Amino acid sequence: MLEHAPSENPFSWQVDSGWGAFLGLDTKQANEQLLSVFVETDKKLPSEIHTLVWSNEALFDGASLVQSAVEAASEIFDIEIVGYIRRPDSWVTSAYLQWGIKHKSYAGPLKPFRNWSGGMGYSVIPKIKSWESIGNSIKFFNFDAIGDIAQHFNTALLPEATDGINPLRANETPPSVAMALFAYYNSLSEGQVLPSELEPLLSKSGIYGNKQKAKAYNNMLPNEVDVNDYLQKNSEEIIQLNSYFEAHDEPIFDLTEPKVKDYSTNQHEINRALLQMIKYLSVEVETLNKKIATQVTGND
Repeated sequence: MLEHAPSENPFSWQVDSGWGAFLGLDTKQANEQLLSVFVETDKKLPSEIHTLVWSNEALFDGASLVQSAVEAASEIFDIEIVGYIRRPDSWVTSAYLQWGIKHKSYAGPLKPFRNWSGGMGYSVIPKIKSWESIGNSIKFFNFDAIGDIAQHFNTALLPEATDGINPLRANETPPSVAMALFAYYNSLSEGQVLPSELEPLLSKSGIYGNKQKAKAYNNMLPNEVDVNDYLQKNSEEIIQLNSYFEAHDEPIFDLTEPKVKDYSTNQHEINRALLQMIKYLSVEVETLNKKIATQVTGND
């Protein structure tokens, strides 16, 4: 969190994934520190730099947590608040894959989508209103109506720098076979499981590059009926959000045909991935054994 700011004496939360440390502070102290980082950064950067971008997905849920800092900064700088909102069917599916399977963020057995999504309401309008209460220059865009979010952001807000910025894709959902392995691995634990326990092995062994499409792997993933049920439960919020988009000249979420992306795989692909991982580890172990044998021989 703001770990790249040119702070002479960085605060404890100015590190990668420092949002948690920031939340651990007293709200008044946290906002005073945040404002000081904004001011110090502005003073230290060259005068030809006229725009600074702070992007943090956790901010959408936490307007009140940074409100006093943003309001104080608005008296010094011209602040523009922008955000991108995903359609609920795509969002809840992606969220389940991340927080329900890849990062097992709850205790107990691994939950299928229909159970996990029961506690995940689609609450957007209240958060938009929280941000609107802070500043006047604010706009939330329909994420799914835009092809390339990075290009859209650059064109809309940084037109002078667009030619010098090459967008990169990051944090994409792993291939289906990798997600299946996350599910099987995480099902071994009754507690929470971080992705970092398995992710390095999947990455090093090439599983993340394995993009073949599968037909089925189990019944945990959401189907069209599940997603339709979710949309019905959150229909009031969706109606309000579409009204917001219409009032701000944005395309509405057209949910007549829910998007239910197929993340399935099959046992043959899973077995092949496991064999690939075992082969990778076997080569690593053999290489280490040879090095150890060479060192032992040399010492003799």
